[in-house]
Amino acid sequence: MFEVVRTLGTLGLIVVHVTAYIRSVQRARQTEIRGTLTAETQLAESVLLLDGRYNLAEMGILEDKSNAQFFYKYLSKVYDQVNRINWTEEMRSEALEWLEFGANDRVLDVGCGTGFGTAGLLEYADNVHALDQSIHQMENAFEKFGKQGQVTFHMGDAERLPFTDNTFDIVWSSGSIEYWPNPIQGLKEIRRVAKPGGQILIVGPDYPSNPILQRAADAIMLFYDKDEADYMFTEAGFVDFHHYIQQASSRSPRAITTVARVPDENIQTHESFAASP
Repeated sequence: MFEVVRTLGTLGLIVVHVTAYIRSVQRARQTEIRGTLTAETQLAESVLLLDGRYNLAEMGILEDKSNAQFFYKYLSKVYDQVNRINWTEEMRSEALEWLEFGANDRVLDVGCGTGFGTAGLLEYADNVHALDQSIHQMENAFEKFGKQGQVTFHMGDAERLPFTDNTFDIVWSSGSIEYWPNPIQGLKEIRRVAKPGGQILIVGPDYPSNPILQRAADAIMLFYDKDEADYMFTEAGFVDFHHYIQQASSRSPRAITTVARVPDENIQTHESFAASP
């Protein structure tokens, strides 16, 4: 257990506890529902569950959006305290240096949470937009920057971004992709709203090498290695990208940070939204 906590970090321990609670609620609901089913319906339900088990197993419990929202309702109270252990200001500064900021760049932070990444972006850009689906996380960001201040906030989903095509020069996302049910769709959306030649930076958790830790990671949320990152970014339409491994210390979990360039001819294949910042 100590090895799991050390590798997944303090945040991982909180995830384990909240995940256990969510699963207990789900089991209680399933028991209540099954009590009202006929024997024939129960049999049909079992067949359907078995048929879909392998698809469901590919997604960790916190990649379910309702579970993630429930999780962050409580984690938001201590998020800044636990997150800084694994994703430090030094790591953030290092990642920011891999981007090339222009004087009038429009920047988007996808999955901004409490605004840790947003604060770093403000050191380089004046026109910063921040999006998250958790109002509990964003309320902490409002306290830091003001609800209508130097950051323009948006409630929204990473897999269905409420912006028009070719809107942003830089799109940043740190600590968010691991919660997306369909990360390739999220990356496609980011490519869609970024300008041709624009820059993308995505930070996610690196896949552990220990088989026991891999099972724990898979049960919680998305952890991925460089090969999987190659696949996701290629499928999302990126050609020019590079992965970096970041780590606060030798005993802390690793982050995999990808810096990508949007193709100069950014062909859009998804629905564009009328809303624009």
